[in-house]
Amino acid sequence: GGPDDTVPDYPDEIRRCIDRLGLNDRVVMLGAIDPRDKWAMYDGARLYIQSSRTENFGLSVAEAMGRGCPVVVTEGVQSRSVVEAVQGGWVVPFDTDRLRATIEATAKASGESFEAARAQRMAGNPAQRFGTAEEFGDMCAYLCSAQAGFITGQNVVLDGGAYPGT
Repeated sequence: GGPDDTVPDYPDEIRRCIDRLGLNDRVVMLGAIDPRDKWAMYDGARLYIQSSRTENFGLSVAEAMGRGCPVVVTEGVQSRSVVEAVQGGWVVPFDTDRLRATIEATAKASGESFEAARAQRMAGNPAQRFGTAEEFGDMCAYLCSAQAGFITGQNVVLDGGAYPGT
């Protein structure tokens, strides 16, 4: 892992969210770690969060799930389908630059306004809206809290009811 030069302020945004939620004593942003230490890190973690908004298949997500560590990924990463298929954690969508770009492309292709295409996309979600980064952070905060200590490796689909499965 390492910094994403395409979104240079993202780590600071995550740190501000951790601070806002009062989780500084419970959340550690490790950055790059020595490969010899990674297995012990997964084994000792209650939760692995891949906070990338977009990413090719994240090997670290598969590694964490392989060690029995539940994961949280955003809907923009390719590993989301694996997380969903094996019920290895949580996939959380929220209003992102990727979503905006998708809606812009849809609007352009259909000849409708961005606002109309966005409204139509939201109307297709049972919650009638998109999730927010704050909601993602709140779920992560809960999953890292003592109150979630009895939760084990389940899928919590944070999508406003959009996922058609059980």
